[in-house]
Amino acid sequence: MEIKLLGACCSGNCSILERNLHSALKELNLNVSIERIDDLPTIINYGCLQVPGLVINGKLISQGNILTVEQLKDILTEFSVV
Repeated sequence: MEIKLLGACCSGNCSILERNLHSALKELNLNVSIERIDDLPTIINYGCLQVPGLVINGKLISQGNILTVEQLKDILTEFSVV
């Protein structure tokens, strides 16, 4: 599984999402690294117009939202089964 967190994280929302993501991965016992991307052209290439953005396996999953640990666990479970 490939996870990318999109956003410069100057507002802190990206950091909150990243923290929630790490918690969800830990609770699911998944050892997956997270790549942070703050380059605006790259973020836009993913179709993300609001940060933070979450990309899993090349697919934009969320943008402009701070997903909870439970929401992230549901999303990660869906991707780890596929």
